[in-house]
Amino acid sequence: MRVIVFRNSESQAGKRLRGIITDAQPDIPVEYTDTLADLMETLKRPGNGPSILVLQIVDQRTLDELISAGDWLTDFQIILILPDQCPETISKGHLLLPRFLTFANGGLEHVGTVLVRLSSQFRHKLGAIDAA
Repeated sequence: MRVIVFRNSESQAGKRLRGIITDAQPDIPVEYTDTLADLMETLKRPGNGPSILVLQIVDQRTLDELISAGDWLTDFQIILILPDQCPETISKGHLLLPRFLTFANGGLEHVGTVLVRLSSQFRHKLGAIDAA
């Protein structure tokens, strides 16, 4: 299983997000990316098994660029963190087909719980495949 996190490492929310993910999944390696270019390179590398992508969106431009790169995101279970609760932002965010959507100004604490549940589902599925 693969977990990739795209975040703004300099922001308070980005630092908090890293702590939440580390606390929730200490035994799973996590790849952190800070720029869209790094994220796209990471997405192009093949991974083993299912993958979870945590996207902390910092602005509309970043959201628009990720929407235009949608083909690279189709194989991922997405946890999406939007910068605001504007209806247009939320509507655009849903185009990425996230499994969970929250906002940078509140709700980050739920990201760890969702990450644990998604990874448990993946482990269960992989265990069933190995047993078959």
